[in-house]
Amino acid sequence: MPLSGPLSSWLLTERSDAVAVETIRRSPILVEEAKAAMPALRQAALAPASEAQIRAIIGQRFALFPQPERSDGEWAAWWAAYFEALADLTPFAVEAGMAAWVRSADAEFMCKPGKLRELATTVPSDNRWAKAHYRAQKATAEAVKPEEPARVAGPNPTREEIADVMASFKMTMEAKDPLLKMRSKFERPSPCARVDNTGVSPEMRALLQQRYG
Repeated sequence: MPLSGPLSSWLLTERSDAVAVETIRRSPILVEEAKAAMPALRQAALAPASEAQIRAIIGQRFALFPQPERSDGEWAAWWAAYFEALADLTPFAVEAGMAAWVRSADAEFMCKPGKLRELATTVPSDNRWAKAHYRAQKATAEAVKPEEPARVAGPNPTREEIADVMASFKMTMEAKDPLLKMRSKFERPSPCARVDNTGVSPEMRALLQQRYG
């Protein structure tokens, strides 16, 4: 499968799923390559074992389980039983099943086709392409989005522009609060103004006169 060196390393070699996914998802180049590779990765993960692969997996155990002398026809029939039983399973599943049989206390003779299929469909397998597909799928789904372009600040406003904005703001607020305009007509008396013998300053008296007549 044509994968670049970096992507192949993160998908197939890196031991940690979390590290692989985090690295891929932060690289736009790796994310795009992973997206393009996902269909092929899925196909490889689900591809059934070929007859050659089944022969190799079982044949590696002949030293543990010696086989009797057979004619060519007998060998063909012997292998055909395994090919038929395992035809729809991945080589990773067949290997996991065969390894489980070797570890079994009942493994005195070569595993029969039906038993091997049972183990291959129940024992977890180390399907490297399935792991690669999972990592690619997760990394592309959680890909870091490109940052928005930095906004360029405009020139500082002039005093006239600031004054116009403040005047517009004042007009808007007066329209929302009619009392604001009324309150702005009255000047507050100075807190430092002198008071007469009644305790009221001339400024306050004038303000009261203006308001209440």
